[in-house]
Amino acid sequence: MPNPFTPNNDLMNDYCQFTFPGLYYEKATINIYNMHNILVKKIEVETGLLAKENSIWDGTDSRGNPMPQGLYLYIIEVDGEIVCNGTVTIACLLYTSPSPRDLSTPRMPSSA
Repeated sequence: MPNPFTPNNDLMNDYCQFTFPGLYYEKATINIYNMHNILVKKIEVETGLLAKENSIWDGTDSRGNPMPQGLYLYIIEVDGEIVCNGTVTIACLLYTSPSPRDLSTPRMPSSA
C-alpha cells in the first residue's frame, strides 16, 4: 500500500490498497476515519477473486467527494474483530496535465 498516496488521476499511487489476513477467504469491513474520528468511508470487501480489487480506497468519502490532504485512520474488521489498523496519508489532491502549448513553449528564467 503506498503511504502516502496521491489520488489525483496521474496513474501513479492514485489509491490505497489494503491487505489483511484472510483477504480472499473472509468478508471484511474497512472503516476510514478522519483525524476528528468521523467515519468518512466504509468499504465492504466480499470473499473471492475480486477481494483484493475491492479492498482499495480512492481518497473519496462515502458520497464520492475527494477528501482533503491529511492523515486518516483505518480499521479493518473481520467477523466483528479488528484484524488490522493504522494510518494512511493523502498527500496531494490536484493534478493538472500540461497543455500542448505549455510543453512546446520555452520558458525564460524569471529575474529576481
